[in-house]
Amino acid sequence: MTTLLQGSGWGNLQPNSLLIEWESDWLRDHDFAKTVRQTLEMEKNLLVYSKAEVAESEVYMVIDVWWSARANGSMMLTLAYLMQSNRCWWEAKIRILRIIKNGDGRDAALESMKELLEEARIDAYLEVVVSTEPPLEVIGTESERSAVTFVGVSIRTLEEEAGPVSSYAPLVNQVKGNLFLTKNWHDLEL
Repeated sequence: MTTLLQGSGWGNLQPNSLLIEWESDWLRDHDFAKTVRQTLEMEKNLLVYSKAEVAESEVYMVIDVWWSARANGSMMLTLAYLMQSNRCWWEAKIRILRIIKNGDGRDAALESMKELLEEARIDAYLEVVVSTEPPLEVIGTESERSAVTFVGVSIRTLEEEAGPVSSYAPLVNQVKGNLFLTKNWHDLEL
């Protein structure tokens, strides 16, 4: 992977992202946490893609962006906007979701999300989910039938769990639409 990222590109045109399919043999055979860290240390973004399990008619035409960190959230929102710009996704609505543990912070969370959305000038719905459940369980439940879901990858979660992909496998299995696990290299320490 390191050789691929260092040796690809043409002249001044250099890739800034690595896309890996969730079901790839390579991902199962390698340490996912190490792959994430190496990619970010090389100042590249990471996207792990899981293809939808169901037909398009069985999901809601919604593109979910799960917001947790500004750099990664901005990248996911940009990708969602670019996807919506494609003729096949014109009907899809972008929904930005954020999890908080205490309902008292709902108004503040919505206000900060509104400010970010105004800066981005993207039309999207905002939703704050109040829950004390583990975040990946909340995401799996809320986005189970969304056509596309963007979720940030946490290095801490990866390094604390045993096995290369065990922490994200339940989420991938629960979400029926297309899923992108993403990590912006600016969020290396998160």
